[in-house]
Amino acid sequence: MLGPDLSDLGNKVSREWIYKWLKEPRTVTDAAGNTTVNGYETEAAPRMPQFALKEQELVILSAYLSSLKNESVEAGQSSARPPSFKGGPDSVADGEIRFQQMFCTTCHSLAVTRAGNTEVIGGDIGPELTKIGSKVKSEWLTGWLRNPQQYQPRSLMPRYRWSDEDLYKVTQYLTTSLTDPDLLSNVPKLSPASQQEVRVGKRMFSDKGCASCHTVRAVARQKDFGPDLSDFGARNLSQLEFGTAKIPRSLAAYIEAKITDPHSVNPAARMPQYPLKPGDIEALTTALLSLTSNSDLPRGLVVPRQLSQFQPAGAFGELYERYKCYACHKFNGYGGTLAPDLSFEGSRAQRAWLIDFLKNPRTLRPTLTLRMPQFNVTGDEATTIADYLTLVAQSPAVDLAGEQAKPFDSKLAMQGKELYEVKYQCRACHTIQGSGGYVGPDLSDAANWLTPAWIAEWLKNPQALVPGTLEPRRNFTAEEVNALTAYLTTLKTASAVKKGAR
Repeated sequence: MLGPDLSDLGNKVSREWIYKWLKEPRTVTDAAGNTTVNGYETEAAPRMPQFALKEQELVILSAYLSSLKNESVEAGQSSARPPSFKGGPDSVADGEIRFQQMFCTTCHSLAVTRAGNTEVIGGDIGPELTKIGSKVKSEWLTGWLRNPQQYQPRSLMPRYRWSDEDLYKVTQYLTTSLTDPDLLSNVPKLSPASQQEVRVGKRMFSDKGCASCHTVRAVARQKDFGPDLSDFGARNLSQLEFGTAKIPRSLAAYIEAKITDPHSVNPAARMPQYPLKPGDIEALTTALLSLTSNSDLPRGLVVPRQLSQFQPAGAFGELYERYKCYACHKFNGYGGTLAPDLSFEGSRAQRAWLIDFLKNPRTLRPTLTLRMPQFNVTGDEATTIADYLTLVAQSPAVDLAGEQAKPFDSKLAMQGKELYEVKYQCRACHTIQGSGGYVGPDLSDAANWLTPAWIAEWLKNPQALVPGTLEPRRNFTAEEVNALTAYLTTLKTASAVKKGAR
């Protein structure tokens, strides 16, 4: 469905918020009246159109929508263990720190104002959180953070191992700091919905075509709510309703008026008003004009849902689904593009490094603002994931056994250092112990992180392992590959050396 599932909306938000959203889906504007941030969705402008709803319709629809409560979710909420941690006066500040430590902005964006300009920073995998505290109920937020899939089984939000202290403090921060005190200032005081309002609102929900975009439990999806447009471009002007609109009597002018302001040509139209830019209006008009009885454009085109081609089983499969690894990472061609492709991670990274990284993620590229969140995985979980990647996620081009057995002496490593620093100027892109460029990853701990086999194969042809990578193909000689590999396998951070000594 185009819009979110509303089956549990009454547990999530207040009736006042629903009223406000129905009346003004776009609520944040600058001094000139231009939308800067909508505060709720990931899109630059919400896809929810502007319906010409009267005051009574707003009251009735908000009554019905506020009554929608998923009984199974309510039962889960009431039986779920509430956070036992009771915070003090610093809970909000501590919650902000925890929010930042877990890199929530990797997936969620926030609106920030700098020098009078409002802009959104952060990821776009999850919804924007700018005004989350003025939108959702704290009880719902706590339950969502504990187990998102209880509310939305297909949600990409990972199921973190939040402690009770984390749940309390982060919820306090979100509901206290990320708010807009003026958001509901012009909303009338609404009493609890009556049964009569709910019945009328349910009928209105269908009449307005809301079920065409939104799912509601026990409400059938509406299909073909609008008229068939297959031959709209061939229509005669006598078939069109211009009303009192002062526009040229032409099909193109009618289409532009209809999609810009539907009520200008038909005051009784059920079609809502969409926030379209001039280019969008022109493109839509052209497309509709092309729809004639002789049109070659496909009709009834159905784009199937992309199904996962990587569905691991067993203990790793459970963790893969729990932490939604595929939301950011690709596995065998399936998944997101925000983070590195892990299809060959078992050939690239060493098992011990993977375990340590999963327990305490850190950036390998200091200039990036989007980083892997802190999932609070247990030691056993980190081991399960690392074991799977090490055994399964391997590249046939990387000979782990053969390269690991090669002896590298100090003389060869010194030759590699000379190649790295002087001949090929690798420091221009890579950092070692704080010195160098930031285009490529930090290599300070390459010896503990990368397998010698991966390093050697990468030096020969990086694009063969990661298509599209920025790393240039240098055409190193076999001797240079050995020397550079020998040098990189000597690079260890001080903390890693101490850990190994223990």
